[in-house]
Amino acid sequence: MIFEIEGQQVELIYADTDKVTVVAEKDGILTLRISPLLPQYELNQFVKLFKRRKQKQQRTIGFDGDYVTIFDTRFPVRYLDSSSSKGYLADGIISAPFNFKHKIDNRLFIEDFKIYLLKEHIIKSLSKWEEKTNLFIAHNKFRKLKTNLYTSCLQSNTITWNTKLMDFNQETIDYVVLDGLLGLSSVTDNQSDRLKDKYVANCRFYQKSITHEPAQPNSYD
Repeated sequence: MIFEIEGQQVELIYADTDKVTVVAEKDGILTLRISPLLPQYELNQFVKLFKRRKQKQQRTIGFDGDYVTIFDTRFPVRYLDSSSSKGYLADGIISAPFNFKHKIDNRLFIEDFKIYLLKEHIIKSLSKWEEKTNLFIAHNKFRKLKTNLYTSCLQSNTITWNTKLMDFNQETIDYVVLDGLLGLSSVTDNQSDRLKDKYVANCRFYQKSITHEPAQPNSYD
């Protein structure tokens, strides 16, 4: 649902979490993941501080109208003073190294940068699900696959993620990562469904939003 909070349109996604997380900012709508138990005054304060921080960033740290579209969202880009950082996505803003500014129109460079951001997001998401489920995988690989969102190798305990996942929103990617982790583990289908229902609000919605069903664990890599 979309609400107006502190003069900002805000879409709320309810989840089992103890913090407020910015999922995306698109077309003037700020999407937040919050606990359904979060007090209204804390939500109002978060939105107020987010708006204040964004206005300060746009004035002082290199924001000049560049955008990169990834995770089904058009994110503004700010440039860091140093070129040593590889860049990152946080609070609805892509922070990129200074030399990125001169390559913003290079399609291949931007594609590589998007894959880097996808890898960072999947590794972070996987770490979260591993901690919650106490299930683990040994290796991650990334490549463009024809149809499946991922493939699994039981012998090497490896998941190969489709780089096309960069076109999905972050919530859907998080669901796919959990699905891949559970699919490679020894849990039963019923146990897998219960874990998804426990940790992902509206998990049926995310499953339906996936165009192609994820691959089942394979005996090959």
